[in-house]
Amino acid sequence: MLSLTKSRFSGRKIIFFFALFCSLSFAQGWNTTVTTSISSSDLSGIDLFTNRNGNNIVTSHFSFPPISRWIKYYLLNSSGSVIRSSTIEGPSQNLGVYVNVSGDNNNVYAVYLINSVIRTKNQQMLV
Repeated sequence: MLSLTKSRFSGRKIIFFFALFCSLSFAQGWNTTVTTSISSSDLSGIDLFTNRNGNNIVTSHFSFPPISRWIKYYLLNSSGSVIRSSTIEGPSQNLGVYVNVSGDNNNVYAVYLINSVIRTKNQQMLV
């Protein structure tokens, strides 16, 4: 009777270690941290969306004095290098600090607040 209990326990150990091995061998890991050339000294908001083209980043900036806010779009590759960038909205006092970027594999949409109105720009308007 003792040997039957011992063999069941050994079988459970084997199943546990097999499951642990499978989960660790197929686990996805993080890449190393990359440094970008995006200035963060006046950054007040940021959002990131990744699709097949790269990492799409929308940033909101704030400076004082004088009070000025602007919103920029960046497309970065996986190494952190800027592929292209553009200013979505120029310096203004009425820009909100909340920015959002989203989309799918083919489209990118930037959403932000200006003059208490939510605005959206699509990929063609971001370049």
